[in-house]
Amino acid sequence: MDDGEVGFTPDAINALFGPQLDPESGDKSEDAKRGALDFWDVFPSPAGGKLMVEIMTPHYGKYYQGEESPHNSGAPVPVSFLAVPAKSQFDFHVVCQPSRLPETAHATGRTLPQPSGALPAHQIGH
Repeated sequence: MDDGEVGFTPDAINALFGPQLDPESGDKSEDAKRGALDFWDVFPSPAGGKLMVEIMTPHYGKYYQGEESPHNSGAPVPVSFLAVPAKSQFDFHVVCQPSRLPETAHATGRTLPQPSGALPAHQIGH
């Protein structure tokens, strides 16, 4: 088991992400607790500055809708959709709420690693 010197202990993981719920538990409202981390939306920075159009051509649409058996004489209908091109970058926004950390976490003085580009909460509208 990890002693916390290199990685995070199970207690630290529970504090950051919230404890794993026991599926056998009958009272989930008491067991459900938020961790200290809030994960916001992920924003793509598309390579080339724009999204691309992809096309999906489902050949067995009526089969998947339960209307027919699968066969090769159906008329596939192309469906266009927007996609993020390869080699795009993504901005992940994660905020730590220190008020949801246990007191023992404050006493250790250990800090979370800040990924490149991460901003403290006061710089992103808090």
